[in-house]
Amino acid sequence: MSVDSVGIDFLCSEPGLGMPSHMDRVEFRGTDGKNVLSVFNTFSQWADTARANRVEPFSKRISSDCVFSEYWLKDAKSYKLPCEFSYHGSEGRLNDTFTEKDIAKFSELLKQLPEVNAERLAKESKAEQEQSLFKEGTADNLKSEVPPPLMITLTRLVDFQTAAGIVTLPAGTKLQFVSQLNNEVVRARYLNTDYSVRSLQLI
Repeated sequence: MSVDSVGIDFLCSEPGLGMPSHMDRVEFRGTDGKNVLSVFNTFSQWADTARANRVEPFSKRISSDCVFSEYWLKDAKSYKLPCEFSYHGSEGRLNDTFTEKDIAKFSELLKQLPEVNAERLAKESKAEQEQSLFKEGTADNLKSEVPPPLMITLTRLVDFQTAAGIVTLPAGTKLQFVSQLNNEVVRARYLNTDYSVRSLQLI
């Protein structure tokens, strides 16, 4: 049994070494398993009724929710057919391929569906989270996460000698911290130029 976001499949392949040359699959849409259980129950009921009444061989479409497919490796082609119940030789079959024993095994596997679905959803959620790490614009997002520059605040008037002359900055002015020169002096940036400021003049 395999389950994905689209539906539930039951697969049988030819035993042997290497890749099987032929695989048969019965496919169901949806992942809650209700339609699967309905088809399997109907199959068993029809087989039991046919046997009890010793009916003549017959075949009948079992459900529109069920698709039978065959895959042949030699021509790499898959053939899909409606799921069809058939009865002959006192035995019920699905598309002349899956026996009553196969359907019984599939029904047992179906009991594991809640756990399989929980595991599938967990994997899909993890995959979505991993994909979100690589969305377009991630580089820009990372840039925006760089912490803002460290700022210092002047506690008194400070005069800076600039190219345009002396500039006096009032107490409360915030400047970008550049580096600590020693215990008494730090370097701070004002208008894209670095200046030395005494520690007593800032907080």
